[in-house]
Amino acid sequence: MNVLNLNTILNKDLLLVHTPSNCYAIVKDNVSKEILWTEKSKNIEELKATNLSFENVATFIVNKQFTLLPTALLTEDKANEYLSFTTNISEKDSIFIEKENLNKTAIIWALKHEDKQTIIEKYRQTSFHNLITSLLSISNGIQQQNKIVTFFVDDLLIILTFKNNVFQFVNIFDINSIEDALYYHLLTLQSLELDQKEVTVYTGGFYIEMQSFLDKMENYFSNIKQYSLQTEGKIEQQYLDLTTIID
Repeated sequence: MNVLNLNTILNKDLLLVHTPSNCYAIVKDNVSKEILWTEKSKNIEELKATNLSFENVATFIVNKQFTLLPTALLTEDKANEYLSFTTNISEKDSIFIEKENLNKTAIIWALKHEDKQTIIEKYRQTSFHNLITSLLSISNGIQQQNKIVTFFVDDLLIILTFKNNVFQFVNIFDINSIEDALYYHLLTLQSLELDQKEVTVYTGGFYIEMQSFLDKMENYFSNIKQYSLQTEGKIEQQYLDLTTIID
């Protein structure tokens, strides 16, 4: 992992991952695609990366205020109504709509307006994305037909499932322990009605207990692939390349 040269911003891109608890900054060289710097803070103002300028900035939102529906059924001016069926929203929330074309799925999600404004004040040129949208797009490139794709961030676990190469569902679970994370993986496997040998699990993200979790997972799953590795607070080069969204 290289140390970010604060005086050199040419060809540098910034990704922000914003959760209800923390904000993560990932800086990459947009030529070599190498991840140069990662950091974590309780709020965006405390990130060192926010003192720099970047050629491109993308913000990925992780929260439980989302819903999915087939693109063919989407009426955009009813986005608030769709979202209110599954989560509580208020007039202070900004509503976003993203479309994932391959799966013909629309993701409707909310972000507190004050959080949106805080991010925009730092980076007016940022684009906003729901992390689920990006994970769904990336999962399409994984060849295995039956797969569980999971992503840890803080005390949340995102799980996407595919059966016979068809997207089944996505959910976000609260986790307080490794046992919680293991339980939700096993529950997801049960819902697919497949033998574990027929399913490949792809997992990663921001999770300090990742190695201990993987050790326990090996007792139940034969096919596990880790696309992310976090050690000592820094994300190594195997980090899931969400950065392709701003190539």
